[in-house]
Amino acid sequence: MKLKYIFIGIIILFIGCNKSYDNALKLNGNVKEIKQTNLVIKYDSIGNEKLDTTLFVKTTFDKTGKIIKTLTKYYLSNKPKLTTFTNFEYNWKGQLNRENAIVLPDSNKIIVDYIYDQKLFKKGLLKKVISKDSTGFTFLETYKYNSKEQLTKKKSSEYSIDISNKDTIHSTTGIFEYNNNKNLTQFEWIDNIDDFYQKENYKYNNKGLRISMSKYDKNNNIIGFLEYKYQYDSIANWIERKTYKDDSIIEIRKRIITVHNNV
Repeated sequence: MKLKYIFIGIIILFIGCNKSYDNALKLNGNVKEIKQTNLVIKYDSIGNEKLDTTLFVKTTFDKTGKIIKTLTKYYLSNKPKLTTFTNFEYNWKGQLNRENAIVLPDSNKIIVDYIYDQKLFKKGLLKKVISKDSTGFTFLETYKYNSKEQLTKKKSSEYSIDISNKDTIHSTTGIFEYNNNKNLTQFEWIDNIDDFYQKENYKYNNKGLRISMSKYDKNNNIIGFLEYKYQYDSIANWIERKTYKDDSIIEIRKRIITVHNNV
């Protein structure tokens, strides 16, 4: 049961990230499609290296740069576990309005609605994002801006209710902080039921790509550190990201990027 809600939480967070990308896609050119594969490096009993696929995402864009659909496959032990199909809807101003997702094999439906503050609507600033699925899982994001109308903080809450008895069986809170370049600089994760807390701080290069992550426990003791290194295509899009821990590669992300023909 716990694994189920971890997967749903990952799906919701991934879907939610598509609206602002947490500034992570960092694309140049009129991109038509991205195929991204995440691979973790593992070792067998005699030290031989092997690659396990953990995630595959195909993202399709229209000619104006809007995401119109995604196909996401989540893997467990190198085998497909869940597949999500997501379509994106936009309002008359071209702002993301709704995402409709279906998760297979359970046919679980997820709807993500984007709500704009009336005072901020003309400037495209979000007030909150609400998502629910057909199993009793609810996700809510709220946004805070500074005097220059730049996003400074995002708070997410997710919880699951046992439909049979209305008991809360899963409840977490995430707090995201951003710099003036829209880069996520700090993330705090709180499990409200299991009394778990974790904080992550991020640093970026001059291209706005994440180059390191420091992880802390509830006593602010550092418990992990990762570094990221990139390879780029001819127009400076990253096509490979390697994650290092203690000077060893633990994950590789590969992107195949195609662009629209200029016809």
